[in-house]
Amino acid sequence: MASLTSMHPAIRVNIPEVASLTLNRLFLEVARDFCKRTRAWKQDLAAFDSVATKATYALTLPVDTQLVDVLSVQYNAKALGKKTKPQLQRADNQWRTRAGTPIDFTREGISSITLYRVPASIVVGGIQAYVALRPALTATAVDDELYDEYSDVFNDGVLARLYAMPRKPWSSQALAGYHHRMYEDACDNATSASTDERMTGVIRRTAYGGY
Repeated sequence: MASLTSMHPAIRVNIPEVASLTLNRLFLEVARDFCKRTRAWKQDLAAFDSVATKATYALTLPVDTQLVDVLSVQYNAKALGKKTKPQLQRADNQWRTRAGTPIDFTREGISSITLYRVPASIVVGGIQAYVALRPALTATAVDDELYDEYSDVFNDGVLARLYAMPRKPWSSQALAGYHHRMYEDACDNATSASTDERMTGVIRRTAYGGY
């Protein structure tokens, strides 16, 4: 993991007098915002067992992380459909208690999932979730690969916030605007790359159903 202090030298080239606590706070703010918006930090969680007659399962996340989204779930090595609760309710008004082999999942609360249908038996290691994460408010570090890939983006985000501070020796609306634009453009690019799982040449289905 890359500690929050990893980016201090790059920022202090531009603003040497900024306090370390301020840099840590801003770096964490930017990393959390970036990960939530782009879903760039993705991870397969450890597989866990299904339990007979149990539909809802709390996901065990890495230490000092927060769930952004559940991207996909497999049950017994088969992909489940991703549905909202209203969609499940419209399809089956007994969806919370309908027993059988799960075919769909939905998000439940902050970091849990509910399966539709309710498993009728134990399947060891039968549930596998692929999720998007962001650092928790308690985090003191970020994922190494994430930092290596996007450290320049984080730096722009931090500099934008620093230069926008009023009545500081380094205050500059012009520089704040410049780094804000750089950060926003990088977020847009990272979102696109994340959507395609960083694969080039991916053909996307358009809204009207064509290719």
